[in-house]
Amino acid sequence: MSVFNNMFPSDFEDNSYVYASFIKENQGIPKISFIKKMHELRPIGGTLRLQNEQWFDVEIYLKALGFLLESLCDNNNFLYSKEQQEEILVNERNRDSERGEYAPYFRVAVFNFLKKTGTYPLHMTYIGHVQGRDKSLTKHLFYIQECLTFMNNERVYLLSSSREYYQFRKIFTDTYSVGMFDLPYSVNHIYKGKFQAYYILLKKLIIFYNQKKSSKNKEEAKNFIKFLNETQETR
Repeated sequence: MSVFNNMFPSDFEDNSYVYASFIKENQGIPKISFIKKMHELRPIGGTLRLQNEQWFDVEIYLKALGFLLESLCDNNNFLYSKEQQEEILVNERNRDSERGEYAPYFRVAVFNFLKKTGTYPLHMTYIGHVQGRDKSLTKHLFYIQECLTFMNNERVYLLSSSREYYQFRKIFTDTYSVGMFDLPYSVNHIYKGKFQAYYILLKKLIIFYNQKKSSKNKEEAKNFIKFLNETQETR
């Protein structure tokens, strides 16, 4: 039986890890967002804890998100003006109302991606999860299809196909960097954890991403899937 499930679990666990990935096209080889710590790539996310009210009460969540937006700065310059912060909060409240009982998963992904990259995820798709075993947490993955940031008071929408170059902001710490990494490098350097959970979800994410692309890229999609399958056999 497959360890991968593309549906939300029927019940919340005491603890699970939720992360989100953004993909950007790069001359035929997509780049994927990760945190790089030493020579290892780690997902951009956070832990969903059942006892944490922030993830289960929308007003507490939005208040925490507001504080986060106020604190984000780069070289002592705040990333978002008061008006921009309010725009994001209004949008997030509207989106949150559509998420139903699964809103806590989205909230963890949105909050932590914003905290660690300085960009706000506008559109997200749930890819699935790998069930935890023993002391390993269940891993959930979202695919970010569009991000929002502001430059010179102008909205900047980041898509996989966006032509503009954008480097994620380095927000709170110098112990790691957040960036976009080529697929082969990501496969070879992703943090393995237990039971290859992150690798399994990365594989599903790439398949999902390529299936969304136009028909002219179908052969390219097949090549990526073949690459991932061959890599899995050698791990």
